[in-house]
Amino acid sequence: MVERFNRPSKNYLIYQVTIEDPMVLAKPWTSAPRKWSLAQDPNDGLQEYVCTHNEEPSDIKKINAAKAKGK
Repeated sequence: MVERFNRPSKNYLIYQVTIEDPMVLAKPWTSAPRKWSLAQDPNDGLQEYVCTHNEEPSDIKKINAAKAKGK
């Protein structure tokens, strides 16, 4: 199985999958490309997302407090 993710612009994502299984399929099968909008409004900007270890409730409170202050 091969998955392809393409981003032709900042607001769109295209996904397509190809499956090759000679035991089941006579030839490889490729899905139609699926296109998703990543923004609700064309003027929306993408926001940075910071992935952190947030296992501790105190870490979550700090993250939420910083977001509330606009940092």
